[in-house]
Amino acid sequence: MNAHEAIIWFLLVAMLLPALLGSWLVAFALFRGSVERASARISRRPATCTLVGLVILVPIIALILNGQAQGGAALLAGIAAFLLMAAALVGSAGVALRVGAGLASPVDAEQPWRRIVRGGLALLFSCIIPGLGWFVIAPLVLAAGFGAIVLARWVSPRRSDVGGGVPDPTGSVAV
Repeated sequence: MNAHEAIIWFLLVAMLLPALLGSWLVAFALFRGSVERASARISRRPATCTLVGLVILVPIIALILNGQAQGGAALLAGIAAFLLMAAALVGSAGVALRVGAGLASPVDAEQPWRRIVRGGLALLFSCIIPGLGWFVIAPLVLAAGFGAIVLARWVSPRRSDVGGGVPDPTGSVAV
């Protein structure tokens, strides 16, 4: 890798990170209930959310990346990939919200979006780590987010799960 390639990769990463944080903020603003439900699922069962996300995403992504689709099938594969990534981004906004709730601040009651910023920055900085961040943390965050959004949207909560949510600094629960 020469200097030009290193600069290109650096600029790609430098542009991707604020874009991800921005997409999490947009998801929180537009789909707040879904993001908060995903965050509540992540809070209660992080391993289950991650496994559900991996079980669903890995085979679908493998089929999409197989490259056998042509014509209309390729278009459908592209649409499916876009929808999966959109769902994973909305769900991973829930992961960022959960991490941000763990980094509580007194202004969270008036400005709840700041939890997304704090949690998102923590997640994004952990994803910068070469190797581990790129190939382990980032895919697991997206898989956990996708699994959380799937479970929050299509699986009814158990009786013990009702009433859970993202804790705020005042001690109340936001759902």
